[in-house]
Amino acid sequence: LLHDIGKPYVYTQDENGTGHFKGHAVLSAELADRILRRLKFGRRLREDVCLLVRHHDDRIPCDSASVKRLIRSMGKENALRLVQVERADRAAQNPVMVAERSRAVEQIGRMIHELTRPQAACITIADLAVGGEDLLAEGIPQGVRIGKALAMLLEEVTEERLPNEREALLRFL
Repeated sequence: LLHDIGKPYVYTQDENGTGHFKGHAVLSAELADRILRRLKFGRRLREDVCLLVRHHDDRIPCDSASVKRLIRSMGKENALRLVQVERADRAAQNPVMVAERSRAVEQIGRMIHELTRPQAACITIADLAVGGEDLLAEGIPQGVRIGKALAMLLEEVTEERLPNEREALLRFL
């Protein structure tokens, strides 16, 4: 109900008379936060709702790397909730106009389930085929550098530029 609450405040028309709502998602998230605070909802619920409202109009490509980024940025549960929000939003629109995006949303939902099966994909640092001990053994000094190296490896694996295999990851370093 709150995902488009900012639309009236940002509505503009172009020279052809077509209405636009640029920036409505960010404003809607801010307004949703104020409303949920006033209604005394808990912090976690407010954060989750505002995250979903802020991203409800994002166009997530239907490729593995993009869906992994989505899961990594908001977690599996919120990624699935975002799919539900998009599904509901599309159901309230002209089916002919949103058919392609509706198919994409359904595909993203299936990909989230597939990619989050145990051992299906590398989404977090814990899923990497190497750990901090491996990097220490390779001579990387203990501390912040280990974390940065692991984050870099996760990015390479998530973006599918490197396989999540111990030898390939260590060779990359």
